[in-house]
Formats: sequence, C-alpha cells, structure tokens
Amino acid sequence: MYLDRKPTGCTWHPDIDPSDGHLLNTINFDPASNNPFDVPLPWLAGDWESECWRTSTPSETFELKGWQIRRTRDLAFVAIDVPETGLANPADLEAAALASYRQLFALRGQLELPHLQRVWHWLYQLLEGDGEAQRYRSLCRGRARAVDEVEATLPPATGIESARPGLRIQALFGTQPITPVENPRQVSAYRYPREHGIRSPAFARAAITQLGGTRYLLLSGTASIVGHETRHVGDVRQQTRESIANVAAVMDTASADTSAQGLKGLAGVRGYVAAASNAGVVASELRALLPGVPVTLLHGRLCRPDLHVEVETLMRF
Repeated sequence: MYLDRKPTGCTWHPDIDPSDGHLLNTINFDPASNNPFDVPLPWLAGDWESECWRTSTPSETFELKGWQIRRTRDLAFVAIDVPETGLANPADLEAAALASYRQLFALRGQLELPHLQRVWHWLYQLLEGDGEAQRYRSLCRGRARAVDEVEATLPPATGIESARPGLRIQALFGTQPITPVENPRQVSAYRYPREHGIRSPAFARAAITQLGGTRYLLLSGTASIVGHETRHVGDVRQQTRESIANVAAVMDTASADTSAQGLKGLAGVRGYVAAASNAGVVASELRALLPGVPVTLLHGRLCRPDLHVEVETLMRF
C-alpha cells in the first residue's frame, strides 16, 4: 500500500506504480463534508490538501451496521458519524463512545480482519465541560469501558476537536497484528495519573504493523508532553520542537531500522494547530526540523487547552 498526496510534488516511496494502483480511500480536509471518511477540519497550509490511499488489489465499498467500509482482502478503512443530537450531556457522550467502540471491536470478526491498527477521533467542542464533564474525558471513559470488555491490543490514535457537530470515528483494520511502541520520555497514555481523568486515554504512542506487504511505523498524535505534563505552555515554537523530539524518541525505540532512517525517513507529517494564527510559526519550525519531509497543517483544538500543536506521522521501512 502507499499514500498519494495531492497536490503532487511530494516524494513518497510508493510500493506500486500509481497508474496500476487501486483506490482504497480518499480523505479530504473539509469541515463541511458529510462524508465520514473526510477529516472535518480546515486546511491551513502545507504540501497536500487531500490524501489517497492505494493498494495493489481491488477494493469494495459498502455499509455495515451504520459503518461505512472501504476494504480490500487484507485492509479496511471504516468510518462512522455519531450525530450531535445523541451527545447532549456527558453520560450520553460516554454511552455513544462505548457503543461505537463495541461496534468497532465487533467489526474485527464481521470483516474477518482481526487487528485494529489505527484510530482517529474528531469530536465537536472537545474541551467543553468542567472536570469529568469535559467532552474529551467522557469520550475516554466510554472508550476505556469498551476496551475493558475485550482482548485488544491498543492501537495508535489521534483525538482532535472537530469543526463539524458530532463525533466522527475512523479506523484502519488489517490481517496483520500490531506491535505497540511506547515513548521512554512519556508516561504511557493509558497510565496517566488521576489528574487527567478517572479513565485514561486508551491508545499506544505508536505501532509497527504490516500494511499491504510493507512494514510501517504508525505514530499517534504527538504533542509537547514529557512524563505526563505539558511542557512549554505559551511557547508555540518550543512545543513544536518538543513534539518532534517525542517523535524521534518513539522512532529510536521502535526498531533499529526506524532509528537508522531518522526523521528524514518520515513519509509526511500532519500537524494540528489549536490557533490558526500560529500556523506560520509551526510551519517554519517543522520545515527546519524536518527538511525534505512533506508537511500539512490543519486547524483544530487539542485534548488539553495548554497544547498548541500536535503532529502525527508514519514511516515505511
């Protein structure tokens, strides 16, 4: 499998000739889009404005119990929109997250793709509510309850505020298992202390897996957190640098192959910027830290009000 960014002009090390590839999924950055496969965030700047995931085998598109499915024999993208009307209070949001994750885990058997490899969450008004009534914490409680019910290896994940009302969940399934990778500079998210919520976020910092015959390191949304604490509050430049330091630490931990490639081996970086006015600063820092690596920036608030930037990325090796 390979990823094709538009507009063209980026180097991606494709596994197959694009002219021979089959489209698995197209992802546009569009807050007004009703397509559950799109990212409901405004695009700010960067090297691409949409993504195409292609494979060497044909794909099909269908719906299964409310989930939109795009799959090949070995891979599937799945996505669902939960309407805002069902998320009116913390209990409703927790219940919706629990139900959605129960369905997500059930899809493993229904699709005969046993491994959940990557998840994205886009939640409207992510930081609204105080204490345990915060919407992000409600999402985390529902997800954690579902994880408690099953045997599941925690996948990498991203959680960003959606510009579109409701909760949108997207995930990638495959036939191959994932090997989770943690960051020695950070407390694992699922072991955060009580001050970050009665149920911690249930995800791995990264994972090694096989996608369409190629090994990938998939990295979660990564921010300026050391231990479990936010660093460089109010300093966008330093938070960007700390985020990339965390990416580098995960790569060093993952394997000798990813460590040897270093940051230059990243296929591309999606950056999330909490304040659109900071896009220029973030872009300049990422260009300096990651010369030659394509970057795109989207606008969305992050899971903590004192975080200004978050990045996610992947590497083929």
